[in-house]
Amino acid sequence: MIRFKEVGQLALRVTDLERSVDFYSNLLGLQVFERPQSGLVLLGCRDGRTELALMDSGGNGEAATGVHHVGYLLEDADAVEEAPAHLQARDVPFVEEPAWRNPTHGAEVHFRDPNGLLDKLFSRDTATSVIWELMYRTWVTTFAPILISFSRSVVSPNTSSNSR
Repeated sequence: MIRFKEVGQLALRVTDLERSVDFYSNLLGLQVFERPQSGLVLLGCRDGRTELALMDSGGNGEAATGVHHVGYLLEDADAVEEAPAHLQARDVPFVEEPAWRNPTHGAEVHFRDPNGLLDKLFSRDTATSVIWELMYRTWVTTFAPILISFSRSVVSPNTSSNSR
């Protein structure tokens, strides 16, 4: 049996991401934690335990809205990596490879429940998160400015010497 600590995430498909962020943050008081990629905003209570993920569906109407998945928080990455054996023994269909590491959040397993709804088992592997955060900050502060400067010099070279 897989034992989870708590429901750690609820992901909703929404048709208007910014309107939904405004609703959940300014009306219901959830805090915006991060915007890890375009079309995704993570919110939660101030204690940071349960996360609400708002995902831009890019569509209109009822079919474009609703629950995308429920995430069950396990104790650690080892528990997540052991979970596929329990799921496979019950012929539970996986959505992706049984256990993989999300570079920002740790280990995850995505699968379908008996009704076809998407579920996720995951851990908050802080060591992995810290390493990826440091790598990202190093990239942004060190390498990205160098590449931008280089690309600008290649795309628009100095033409002042050719003006005569």
